[in-house]
Amino acid sequence: MHRLCVYGLLIGLLGCKSAASESETMVLRAEILPTYGTQGELATGSCLAPEFIEGKFYTLGTQVVHQGKLYTAVHENNAGYDPAAWAWFWAVQHQCDDQP
Repeated sequence: MHRLCVYGLLIGLLGCKSAASESETMVLRAEILPTYGTQGELATGSCLAPEFIEGKFYTLGTQVVHQGKLYTAVHENNAGYDPAAWAWFWAVQHQCDDQP
């Protein structure tokens, strides 16, 4: 049974030695994902979209108004996740200067 090791910085920190041959080397990949909905000062604009309804399924590109901001669904399989809490599923467009 081989002991699994995390490659990279942890090898040196933990003193972990790999028992895998060169052909069995594991490659780990990391990505930095954009954070939607966390912009500093938001511009204001029109919010001609329906109010967000928690639990309602939203498709990619759907726009909703929530807590005075216009959001756009940026990922599929958005089962009504709160735009203010789930930035992965929503991109904030701007602060509303009017309400629908």
